[in-house]
Amino acid sequence: MENILHELRESQLRDFPLAKKNYSNFDNVKTKSINFGSFKIYIQYNPDRIVSTGAKLDEASITKRKCFLCSQNMPKEQIYIEYNSKFSIYINPFPIFSYHFTIPAKSHTPQRIKENILDLLNICKDFSGYSCFYNGPKSGASIPDHMHFQLVNKGTLQIEEDYKNPELSFNLCTNKNYSISVLNNYIRKVIILKSKNIDNTSEQFRIIYNILQGNLEIEPMMNIIAWFDKNTWIITIFPRKAQRPKEFFMDGKEKIMFSPGCADVGGLVVAPRMEDYNKYNKDIIHHLFEQVVLDDKNWSSIIKKLQNH
Repeated sequence: MENILHELRESQLRDFPLAKKNYSNFDNVKTKSINFGSFKIYIQYNPDRIVSTGAKLDEASITKRKCFLCSQNMPKEQIYIEYNSKFSIYINPFPIFSYHFTIPAKSHTPQRIKENILDLLNICKDFSGYSCFYNGPKSGASIPDHMHFQLVNKGTLQIEEDYKNPELSFNLCTNKNYSISVLNNYIRKVIILKSKNIDNTSEQFRIIYNILQGNLEIEPMMNIIAWFDKNTWIITIFPRKAQRPKEFFMDGKEKIMFSPGCADVGGLVVAPRMEDYNKYNKDIIHHLFEQVVLDDKNWSSIIKKLQNH
């Protein structure tokens, strides 16, 4: 099935002016790395991402604007391929990666993962050369009112290697059906679920989801990066406590446009402004993530619940 993504990309870079322009610009993005010892975080200067990073996410703004993932509001040049009865696949015209696709639901339904987890798992298996993103409605999704996933070329995010690092990984449970582990001293909090059976993967994900949800009536804040490798699903779940740090809302030199989603928690921080790109260092990265990821007290409680389960 992956050939159809390549064909879609090629046709859109030829016939869709916005995509052609932004993917051409993507060749000129700047990248630097910051070394944290046992892992690295990369910084990408990408001015075309200013639209997504700076999106107004308050309820009034969302209600007033047209939904850019509803097909009737897309540019006429933006074509799609059918995936299944629920989802279609489009090229992402504002790429972070050289191969970057959006998979919106055909109907305008809210961004929710629990009832769509099987679709995520099937996407990973059907497009095993890619990683699949899910940004929670208050955890990096720039269009939180329309259910969607993203696909990016596998091997572009540090989490895909870091989860195997014995210096970081701490195993909570291993049996013949699945394993659950976490990463320690990683700045971001992350739970890793591995399983070879789709029903078992779905069941264990729902258990983790319910633990993260606790007494909340709404979806717990999270980012998910998932992929399929050697007949195994690897689901990385990043619990969150906030959408954006205080610096996002500041003015002048104090402002930093940091609005993290899957790419950022996965190890590629996107900077749409050069002043932010130049500013990023170990201390600033740590300070910004500390404001948006789960705090240590709640993280310890989550780990205990996972261990008890």
